[in-house]
Amino acid sequence: LMLQKHQRVHVIMADANHDPASGAWPREMFAVLYADDPRITVDTSADTYYACQLCNVSIFAHHGCNAKMSSLSSIFAGKFRELFGSTTYSYAHVGHLHHHALKEDTMMITEQHSPLAAPDACAAKHGYLSKRSASTIIYHKNFGEVGRTTRKPDMLK
Repeated sequence: LMLQKHQRVHVIMADANHDPASGAWPREMFAVLYADDPRITVDTSADTYYACQLCNVSIFAHHGCNAKMSSLSSIFAGKFRELFGSTTYSYAHVGHLHHHALKEDTMMITEQHSPLAAPDACAAKHGYLSKRSASTIIYHKNFGEVGRTTRKPDMLK
């Protein structure tokens, strides 16, 4: 469905702390499934930090369980030094802590996203009460973020 609107699709399956081993097989499965489609690329890296580039924009992803939000910009800049140095706009996306937060520093904007999944036993146990949502973020290849749309599950009723 994404190829109906976009010329290229890059798939990242960011692993998580809940079951890190189960992240490997979807990466490999999607890589094999779309191996003959030049418009789809799949990141098969076993690393827990991910990066991709759209011209002048670098986008980073991590589940958020292995580093504090305040240190992610330096981790991404260090791990992906060449990519980070060649772009003007940089964004990092994480989840893990079950609530929305945004942090901008001198290197990039790091956003922690609210969960989309319904609350489970873990959320109940820890008292996580954040509202569920999913955002579509639009990046311009030369100017970074230029728009976003956020949806909540109740909107689908």
